[in-house]
Amino acid sequence: MIDKEFCSLSLDDDFNDLTYLDEYIEDEILEWYSIEGAERIKELSRQVRTFLNYRTSMIYLRFSRSQKCDNVKNREIILKKERALNEATSHLLVKLKDIGVYNGNLINEKIQDLFEKIRCLPNNIDINRLKSIKLTNKKIWVLIHILSELEIHHHPRLFNRIMNIASIICEIQSVMFYPFSDFYYELKSNYLLLAEEISDLLNIMIINEPPSIKNKNKKKVRVLK
Repeated sequence: MIDKEFCSLSLDDDFNDLTYLDEYIEDEILEWYSIEGAERIKELSRQVRTFLNYRTSMIYLRFSRSQKCDNVKNREIILKKERALNEATSHLLVKLKDIGVYNGNLINEKIQDLFEKIRCLPNNIDINRLKSIKLTNKKIWVLIHILSELEIHHHPRLFNRIMNIASIICEIQSVMFYPFSDFYYELKSNYLLLAEEISDLLNIMIINEPPSIKNKNKKKVRVLK
């Protein structure tokens, strides 16, 4: 005997159930987006802002008449962050060398090899290596962003070094966050163009230095009798 309540169920009721399920799934996706997606978009936006800050500093460097740093407070902050950046970069280069990267070559390939090694045969040593690279990379991003908010055009040599460091960590990010690899490769190309532009300006600045400053900048050699 067929249950009357079962017969009374309509297709509309079934669709209502499916609609409820879709709404539930959509809520889950939105919750995931608010946690993961929004953070990632925020991070990408901050990196675009950082690059644009350096692009603006490049304009100041090219067209400003004086390269003298008049703001002592900013100068002290920049020097402090420069020391932190040098320390973090040295730490990163040691970690990269530890996985077979030399002179900034084969970064992409060696990190991919490390990922594959961990996937096939997980071990604490390789996992910690990867974590250390990722954390140091993040620390360097923060320092580069902070320096971009300061008057970095008063420090062209540091400016040039930052551009080269940024290009390295862009390549690392392109492997660490593969879905955004195109974004990071494009960002790397833009940083390398800025580095090239700054190098050309530095050469011009050295050529145009007054003779007294050139002589002052020369290293003194002590001759022993």
